Amino acid sequence: MTLILSDVKFNFTTEAFDFETVNDETILYFKDIKKALVLNNTCSMIWKMIAEAQQKDGELNDESITDHLMEQFRLPEEMRRNVKNDIYELFQNFLAEKIVHMSVIAEENKGVCA
Repeated sequence: MTLILSDVKFNFTTEAFDFETVNDETILYFKDIKKALVLNNTCSMIWKMIAEAQQKDGELNDESITDHLMEQFRLPEEMRRNVKNDIYELFQNFLAEKIVHMSVIAEENKGVCA
């Protein structure tokens, strides 16, 4: 899957996981690294978007995540920057917990030097 944050493209993968939903929370079980993680409602929404994009080997970007959260919580436009910052912080936490892996995709050469 390709994840785009601030116009930077990343190859994005997660550790293999199983999950269970309890009330508004999602519990992720990572068998290989023997770790469980409980996600609140907002993080669960984002994780579902990640899982859907991975199943399709598609693309997910910070704008679509932000739009989805803004709509779900009926937030005013002036909250957009805060929502995006929270999304970036969430991905940093996922990286710190070693449940996701991200590597920058090199931009293709746009021209050839003569």
